[in-house]
Amino acid sequence: MEQRVTASGMESTGWIDANRRPPTEADCDVFGCVLAYHRYNGAMVTGWRQFEVNKLFTHWRPIPQPPKMYQELHSKRRRERRLP
Repeated sequence: MEQRVTASGMESTGWIDANRRPPTEADCDVFGCVLAYHRYNGAMVTGWRQFEVNKLFTHWRPIPQPPKMYQELHSKRRRERRLP
Protein backbone atom coordinates (compact mmCIF):
# COMPACT_ATOMS: atom_id res chain seq x y z
CA MET A 1 0.00 0.00 0.00
CA GLU A 2 1.42 3.38 -1.02
CA GLN A 3 1.83 5.97 1.71
CA ARG A 4 1.02 9.54 0.78
CA VAL A 5 2.82 12.42 2.45
CA THR A 6 0.82 15.61 2.96
CA ALA A 7 2.36 19.06 2.70
CA SER A 8 1.68 19.74 6.37
CA GLY A 9 3.37 16.43 7.23
CA MET A 10 6.46 17.49 5.31
CA GLU A 11 6.65 20.89 7.01
CA SER A 12 6.30 19.43 10.49
CA THR A 13 9.49 17.43 9.86
CA GLY A 14 11.57 20.45 8.78
CA TRP A 15 10.88 20.37 5.02
CA ILE A 16 10.21 23.80 3.47
CA ASP A 17 7.46 24.22 0.87
CA ALA A 18 9.18 25.27 -2.37
CA ASN A 19 6.13 27.27 -3.47
CA ARG A 20 6.25 29.37 -0.31
CA ARG A 21 10.03 29.77 -0.21
CA PRO A 22 12.28 28.27 -2.85
CA PRO A 23 15.91 27.68 -1.83
CA THR A 24 18.52 30.34 -2.48
CA GLU A 25 22.28 30.23 -2.74
CA ALA A 26 22.47 31.10 0.96
CA ASP A 27 20.61 27.85 1.77
CA CYS A 28 22.91 25.52 -0.16
CA ASP A 29 26.05 23.67 0.82
CA VAL A 30 29.53 24.34 -0.52
CA PHE A 31 28.63 22.50 -3.74
CA GLY A 32 25.43 24.50 -4.34
CA CYS A 33 23.11 21.68 -3.27
CA VAL A 34 20.09 21.19 -1.02
CA LEU A 35 18.12 18.13 0.00
CA ALA A 36 15.04 18.10 -2.24
CA TYR A 37 11.78 16.15 -2.34
CA HIS A 38 10.63 15.23 -5.84
CA ARG A 39 6.94 14.49 -6.30
CA TYR A 40 7.55 11.11 -7.97
CA ASN A 41 11.12 10.13 -7.03
CA GLY A 42 11.24 11.07 -3.35
CA ALA A 43 14.21 12.63 -1.55
CA MET A 44 17.43 13.45 -3.37
CA VAL A 45 20.28 15.94 -3.41
CA THR A 46 20.12 18.52 -6.18
CA GLY A 47 21.35 21.99 -7.08
CA TRP A 48 19.28 24.82 -5.64
CA ARG A 49 18.67 26.32 -9.10
CA GLN A 50 16.78 23.20 -10.19
CA PHE A 51 13.75 24.59 -8.36
CA GLU A 52 13.55 27.38 -10.95
CA VAL A 53 13.01 24.93 -13.82
CA ASN A 54 11.64 21.71 -12.30
CA LYS A 55 8.29 22.24 -10.58
CA LEU A 56 8.17 18.58 -9.50
CA PHE A 57 10.46 19.48 -6.58
CA THR A 58 7.87 20.27 -3.93
CA HIS A 59 9.91 20.68 -0.72
CA TRP A 60 13.52 21.17 0.32
CA ARG A 61 15.77 21.50 3.34
CA PRO A 62 19.42 22.39 3.89
CA ILE A 63 21.85 19.49 3.81
CA PRO A 64 22.91 18.63 7.39
CA GLN A 65 26.35 19.68 8.61
CA PRO A 66 29.13 17.15 8.05
CA PRO A 67 30.73 15.33 10.99
CA LYS A 68 33.03 17.56 13.09
CA MET A 69 36.20 16.13 11.54
CA TYR A 70 35.07 17.42 8.12
CA GLN A 71 33.67 20.79 9.19
CA GLU A 72 37.02 22.56 8.83
CA LEU A 73 37.40 21.33 5.25
CA HIS A 74 33.78 22.32 4.53
CA SER A 75 34.36 25.83 5.91
CA LYS A 76 37.58 26.22 3.89
CA ARG A 77 35.81 25.27 0.64
CA ARG A 78 32.96 27.66 1.35
CA ARG A 79 35.45 30.52 1.90
CA GLU A 80 37.32 29.63 -1.32
CA ARG A 81 34.08 29.55 -3.29
CA ARG A 82 33.24 33.12 -2.30
CA LEU A 83 36.55 34.57 -3.43
CA PRO A 84 36.26 36.89 -6.46
